[in-house]
Amino acid sequence: MISSTDFDRLKKLIVIVVTLLALNSNLVLASKNNHKQLVGWDQAIPQNIQRQTNQYPDAFHIKGTKKGKNIALSFDDGPSEHTTELLKILKQYKVKATFFWLGKAIENHPEIVKQAYQQGHLIANHSFSHAKLNQLSAEQLWKNEILPTQNLLKSLINYQPKLFRAPFGEITDQQIEYLAKHQMKVIGWSLDSNDWRYSQDENGHKNIISIIQDHYESNSIIVMHDGGGDRHQTLLAVKKLIPEMQAKGYSLVTIDEILQ
Repeated sequence: MISSTDFDRLKKLIVIVVTLLALNSNLVLASKNNHKQLVGWDQAIPQNIQRQTNQYPDAFHIKGTKKGKNIALSFDDGPSEHTTELLKILKQYKVKATFFWLGKAIENHPEIVKQAYQQGHLIANHSFSHAKLNQLSAEQLWKNEILPTQNLLKSLINYQPKLFRAPFGEITDQQIEYLAKHQMKVIGWSLDSNDWRYSQDENGHKNIISIIQDHYESNSIIVMHDGGGDRHQTLLAVKKLIPEMQAKGYSLVTIDEILQ
């Protein structure tokens, strides 16, 4: 059974693909200034993301800036029952990741939040309800989606995130500016794993692995999911990818580290 979040993604995917076909867009990669995103996603239009990163270089980031061979793994839409297993994998390989979590999921899994924070992972804000932000004003986003999640995390782990990732990667200029005034950076990604698309495929992890293997590089920010649906295929992919990346000399770091 496809979750409501993944179903929304599939609906928006159809619109994006039709639009791209009509515009005769590149159907393999949308790549500019090292921003790699696979076409066929459901997220914000790549050209708009690139424009926003250029316009707001201190407030909106899609790629790291740290010297050396570094990669940031990030996970959206949790916490969930799958996060517990993911934390075991990350601990096994001594990896720290960044979790962009939803307030409504935090309410359901407070102990997982505490566990992740105690293990040294970076907790970030992904809104409260996975709302479509283009339907909200900047003030509504802050009051209804970000602040409640901030307050939940403050009560659980005495920490309020400084990083925010927009659901579907879609955020307005006014919202970016508003968050900057509240000392929050907006984080996108340079590589979309497409793990949500392959969550119902028994061999989906092979597709996830292939996408990431073909496109990761130094300072990649990779987006995957630990909530919002069945994430067993994501877990299988992570088990394969982490030791491979480490064997090639990459350090897997949190997003605040990769932006240094």
